[in-house]
Amino acid sequence: MPVTIKTIAEETGLSLGTVSQALRDSNQTSAKTRAKVRAVAEKLGYVPSDIGRALQAGKSFLIGYFNADITATYYVEVMKGLASTASENGYGILFASPSFDPQDQIRQIKFLEKKGVEGIVTSGCEPDVWPYLVRLAAKGLPVIVSDNYGPDGIPSVKIDDFEGGRIAAEHLTGLGHRNTLYFNPRKAYNLRREGFQQELKTRHLPLAFECQDEGELRTILRNSERPTAVFAYCDLDAIRVKTIASELNLRIPEDFSLIGFDDDVYSSFPDVAITTLRPLKQEIGRESMNMLLEIINGEKTKTNCLLKPELIIRKSTAASAAGKGV
Repeated sequence: MPVTIKTIAEETGLSLGTVSQALRDSNQTSAKTRAKVRAVAEKLGYVPSDIGRALQAGKSFLIGYFNADITATYYVEVMKGLASTASENGYGILFASPSFDPQDQIRQIKFLEKKGVEGIVTSGCEPDVWPYLVRLAAKGLPVIVSDNYGPDGIPSVKIDDFEGGRIAAEHLTGLGHRNTLYFNPRKAYNLRREGFQQELKTRHLPLAFECQDEGELRTILRNSERPTAVFAYCDLDAIRVKTIASELNLRIPEDFSLIGFDDDVYSSFPDVAITTLRPLKQEIGRESMNMLLEIINGEKTKTNCLLKPELIIRKSTAASAAGKGV
C-alpha cells in the first residue's frame, strides 16, 4: 500500500491538516511538530505527489516524446539525452510510439495532449501529420522536431547531413581517392549526397558516380575500373556494400575504401569496423529538450539547430594506390 498523508496522520496521531501543513514546512505548525512529521514520513518512505502542486501551478511537469521508430537503436541514445535533461529540470517523459500510419500518429499525439503534457518532441512524424503539428503550435503547445524533417515554422534539432557528407569527401580525398561512388538505395534526395559532391567540386575533382541499386553496385564492383572509395548513405547501406564485396572476393580497404554514416552499434565490431560519421545522438536529445523548455518558460530559442557529426576512422578506409594528398 502506498504511504499517504493519512498514513502519517494515523502514525503521529495528528490531523490531516496539521500533517499537510508540516510537510509543506508551514509556519502554522511548530518546529517540533514539523520535525516529528518529517521523521515519520522518512521512516515510512513517504513520497509526496506532484499532482496537487501541478494543479495549483497549471503545470503537469510532463513532456511528450513521439517516436515512430522505437526499434532503431539510434533513437535510444536520443531518448537518453531527452530524459536526462528533462529530469535535471524537474520534468518527466511520457512516451508514445505509434505505427507509421498518419491517423495512428495523430491519435497518439492527441493522447499526449489529453495527458496534459507541456510540450512535445517528435521524431519520425509522417508528412501528412505535419499540419496537425502546426495547429498544435498555433494553439500554444510547444513542439520540437528532433533529428528528423518537419514542417516549416516548427523549431528543429538535426544532424548537419550536408557537413557530414562534406567531411566524408574530405577524408577520402585526403587519402588520395579520386574515383568515388555514392551509394543510396533509398533513391531520395538528401543533404549527405549534396555535401559529398560539393566538396569534390570545391576540390576540382570528378563528381562521385551515384548508384541506387544493389544489382548495379555489384556490376560496378566487378569491373576492373571500379571506384577506389564508396560513401554509403548510412552504416546499414555500408554493410550491404561490404557484403557484396565479400561475395565478389574483394577486400576492404585493399580493393576499395568504404565509409558510412550514423555509427550504429555494430559498426565498431571487429569484423565490421566501418569508418563512419558519428551523430552526437545524446546531444540531439539534450538540445531538443533545452529548446522545448525555453519555449515553455517564455524564453527566446533558436529556430533550428544543426549539430556537426564526428568522423570516426576505422579499418575500412585507407590510402589510395594513387597516393595521398589533393
